Amino acid sequence: MSNVRNNTLFERLAGSPWFWTAWVVVIAAFPIIRAMRATVPDPLPIYKQLPEFTFLDQYGEIYGNQAIAPDDQTGRQSLRNKVWVANFIFTRCTTVCPIFTKEMFEIQTRTKQLIDAFHMVSFTVDPEYDSPEVLLAYAKKNRVSPRMWSFLTGDLEQIKSTVVEGFHIHMAAGDGATGDHSSLMHGSHFVLVDYQSRIRGYYKSDEKGVVDRLLRDVNILLNVTGDKLPDNVTLKPAPFGTPKSIVTVPTVEEEPEVPVGSDEPPLQEVE
Repeated sequence: MSNVRNNTLFERLAGSPWFWTAWVVVIAAFPIIRAMRATVPDPLPIYKQLPEFTFLDQYGEIYGNQAIAPDDQTGRQSLRNKVWVANFIFTRCTTVCPIFTKEMFEIQTRTKQLIDAFHMVSFTVDPEYDSPEVLLAYAKKNRVSPRMWSFLTGDLEQIKSTVVEGFHIHMAAGDGATGDHSSLMHGSHFVLVDYQSRIRGYYKSDEKGVVDRLLRDVNILLNVTGDKLPDNVTLKPAPFGTPKSIVTVPTVEEEPEVPVGSDEPPLQEVE
């Protein structure tokens, strides 16, 4: 008797248009409720503004983060209005650089769909040896996509100024003229830069899961509409040493002398 009553109740509900309307509303509301409960990631810290720079890429073309006038007819490209990641290598390096480059290749592989909004840049710390021709050979050897990944070289002092004073990455040059690169030293962090050429993150290349964390933060920056932060997001430039969840960026004077291949990081982590 109970089963008959239950069947009759279900038939009445199933025959009511309000019953099916309610089901549609519940189903439609589920993804909305799920999205509302999702955790929104915190905005990334702003470390500092990078100065403008221009160098030569592996094809001998001028490339940098310079502003390009709307009426410019040269066809020059720029990092302006792109999210990009930088690292620092030299082609004669046989210690950390091959690993560093391999991680950049993984980033290239996993960001193929982001060509128009994202770029990768490797600065040589041995520009007296690493000419555009040498960098091109190195790029081809490492299966570099020229649309996604640029290698930059130029005047030694300008490179050093950009790396040390701009990125706050350690660099000590060798003697490219004599072929002695034993004294070449450089930092081994990835540096994440936003649309406005502001440094937004440092990532130790030898930490487990570094590429995953870097790409997570790339995604955060790419989802900031346009070339500025939304009006409802207020970010204060992070003083060196904060936030503690990232790193302390030392001044140039505090930068430790770190030989290539050393396990000692060029940026000191805050405990």
